[in-house]
Amino acid sequence: MEVKLVGQRIKNIRTSTNAERIRENWEEHFQVIVLENGNKLYPSQDYEGNGSGALFGKTKSGKTFAL
Repeated sequence: MEVKLVGQRIKNIRTSTNAERIRENWEEHFQVIVLENGNKLYPSQDYEGNGSGALFGKTKSGKTFAL
């Protein structure tokens, strides 16, 4: 299955709903990145989805931030 990500704009960044948290079987809420085509991205602590994780980035000036 191919998922279109390239060229998609971020429509929203929000905290997960209770239903999303329960569906993933995670204890903590997590950040959800919603793309304009409706696909959602969120950080996991590993490839198996054993829990929520953190998403880090860097600004053009080199400052680190987290979502």
